Amino acid sequence: SEQIVLLAPWLRIIFVPLLLLGKYKDSDSGHHVYSSPYVFLIFMFALAVSSGLCNTWLLMTAPQRVEGTAKRETVGAMIGLFLVLGISTGSIVSFAWRSLVV
Repeated sequence: SEQIVLLAPWLRIIFVPLLLLGKYKDSDSGHHVYSSPYVFLIFMFALAVSSGLCNTWLLMTAPQRVEGTAKRETVGAMIGLFLVLGISTGSIVSFAWRSLVV
């Protein structure tokens, strides 16, 4: 089960080409690869669910790998801190990226 916890986040890389493929236009017909915008919705939903699932698995298993109650509490606090920092950084970068692109 530990291998699944460590492998699952890496398998999420499959979503990158699937999402980028939706922006691709066929040069002959000028149509997008995905004819419906709901395909993006399905991919984003699957990405969000897999993100939550992978984070939950990692948040549950990381403290179990450390010996000692005090160290487990420290690891749990550090995981929470870095989770919040990652989400905050992603939000800030997305606003900066949007202002540069648009």
